[in-house]
Amino acid sequence: MNDCVNPSFLAEMQQIEAYNARIRQGKMPICREFHTKNINTRTAITSMLALTLLLTAIASNNENSPTLEALQGQGRAGTRPAYTFGTFSSGGCLDALSCMRTGMQPVWGTEVCEDKRALWRLITDCPDLGDTFEATLDKSMRPNVLWSGQPCMDYSLSGSRKGQHGKTGWMFVQQTAQILKVQPDAVVLEMVANATQIHGGKALRSVCKDLGNEYKIQVRKVRVRDYGDESNRERLFVVGLHKRLGATTFKFPMGDPTSTNIARDIAQPDSDVPERFWVNVHTTTNKFTSMVAGQLNKLAQLAPGMGHSSRPNSIYSWDGTFNTGTTHNGGGMRPPLTGWTQGDYLTQARKTTPIEAARMTGLATRRIC
Repeated sequence: MNDCVNPSFLAEMQQIEAYNARIRQGKMPICREFHTKNINTRTAITSMLALTLLLTAIASNNENSPTLEALQGQGRAGTRPAYTFGTFSSGGCLDALSCMRTGMQPVWGTEVCEDKRALWRLITDCPDLGDTFEATLDKSMRPNVLWSGQPCMDYSLSGSRKGQHGKTGWMFVQQTAQILKVQPDAVVLEMVANATQIHGGKALRSVCKDLGNEYKIQVRKVRVRDYGDESNRERLFVVGLHKRLGATTFKFPMGDPTSTNIARDIAQPDSDVPERFWVNVHTTTNKFTSMVAGQLNKLAQLAPGMGHSSRPNSIYSWDGTFNTGTTHNGGGMRPPLTGWTQGDYLTQARKTTPIEAARMTGLATRRIC
């Protein structure tokens, strides 16, 4: 049988099993560094997700959805609009798409991944300046708003936890020098919420101190579920308004922590879930007297830790929120929607499907998908 299997795939599966075995023996922590050799795969996933979401919005027959030509036209606008924006590390361009939907005009972005640079140019029809930390920014047009989301792996619970001393974690701190070269009217920085726990929040304090001479800084942890995205994810936002704006102040929008939405509300039927998203398991499950909306309600734990993304260790109920997902779709699974009763022995579990992932982040609806 192995003669019919791609050798590289077989080798990867053996590597994953060896990795899981070490975790079960307590010899290795869960860490995203396991995926460092798969950076090209992660990049392709991000790029294709963004492009797919863009095409889905355009093809949705929604009168409020933009055409690609209309979006590109904003980047070519000959007169300066009311507000402009720039983006550090443009990634999948979701910040750009959101800004353009509000009428803001892009002026430039930075990115090192060639696929993502091409995506930025396709969507915005604006220049990409390359590496954030090598671009000549003091000669570039000053945008009203600068968005930045530097790599979070070194600050994540499932990452190295080395913070600013990690392979990419230094970028969160060092970006302040480039921001001060640009001097935008406002700056919005996004980072994983766990950054406040790494080295006692040293990196965050450094960022706020460096920007504080020129900007009035506000910091908040945001639970995305309170703002309409059905998952357990928390993000850290640092918002700065330039002091040259005078008495202008910024207030974070109020969320709704009382929402009763649950994962079940945006689930696909079992019959629509492709076979590759089903995982065979054999475990007893907890039987709760009640489930709490907005919380992770765990039904079973297959092994210590998060587990590899091919077979996450945590199994959650549909009657709470979705777990925070990972690039390779790890973090948790759920039981079948039908044919299974809470508390029963479980033989199969579902991983999150792409459509559910889009719905939980507010990027797709039942009508579109």
